[in-house]
Amino acid sequence: MGLRGRIFQSESRLSYVKADSTPGAGPDECRGLPAGKHYAAKHCDIAFILITSHDDETTRREIAAYRDIARNEYQRNIQVWTNSYCCIGDTEKEARDFVDYYVYKKGDWAAVNNIAKGIGV
Repeated sequence: MGLRGRIFQSESRLSYVKADSTPGAGPDECRGLPAGKHYAAKHCDIAFILITSHDDETTRREIAAYRDIARNEYQRNIQVWTNSYCCIGDTEKEARDFVDYYVYKKGDWAAVNNIAKGIGV
């Protein structure tokens, strides 16, 4: 049984991470530091980033910066990944109601603020 939403589609399945035996460095989380960006651009196939803004244009610039360094300085193409959260329900209303419940009714805002401050959001 899969999920067929307007925005997100997925097949129900278990996913197991398998070691990649191909040469080259694996994913690296660089935290946006210049040295980390250059390391990822030079040695990694994927750079993991934390989104630091709710503004789409700022996010596009952050992603482009990684890709530009890889392309222009190291003649490489890299993927840029980040984390995301998805809340689903049988209907969009159920999903939105659950978000309201766990974010606004039960949310630990002191913890959220500590985490956000720690990652610079």
